[in-house]
Amino acid sequence: PGLDDKIIASWNALMISAYARGFQLFEEKKYLQAAENAAAFIMNEMRTQEGRLLRTHRKGKSKFLAYLEDYSYTIQAFIDLYEAGFDEQWLQAASVLTEEMIEQFWDAQNAGFFNTSSQHKNLIARTKTLNDQAIPSPNAVATMSLLRLSKLLDDDGYYKKAQKTLR
Repeated sequence: PGLDDKIIASWNALMISAYARGFQLFEEKKYLQAAENAAAFIMNEMRTQEGRLLRTHRKGKSKFLAYLEDYSYTIQAFIDLYEAGFDEQWLQAASVLTEEMIEQFWDAQNAGFFNTSSQHKNLIARTKTLNDQAIPSPNAVATMSLLRLSKLLDDDGYYKKAQKTLR
């Protein structure tokens, strides 16, 4: 069988959150270090020169525009990492990615977030995933991250977007 050895931003973000929580529970530095290393890889290797998140990385090359799940899970992971080690770079990174997520995925007409960005081309329709499936709903994770960041950064704008999404 073939070997699928690509790195996917969203899946690695879920792993980062698990390691950050593992560190909080067990106080094993190796968990925090693994989470920080993976987060640094995403920030340094899986973004365009303009700072846009990319979806996959393989053989030294990152490509494909990220989807909402990549952004929302990565933002959640960076907040979790901040809360585990209180390194403000992760809170700042979460804020930067949140601004990009809002710019690229926010549905100004009906609130909530589209699964694809405004940069994705040749789409018949831009859909939204509101329910959990095999992985958590990207809209739910994005909304929870907006609520968390609204408190951590004292940002009422994030809170209002979360409220609109929940309505």
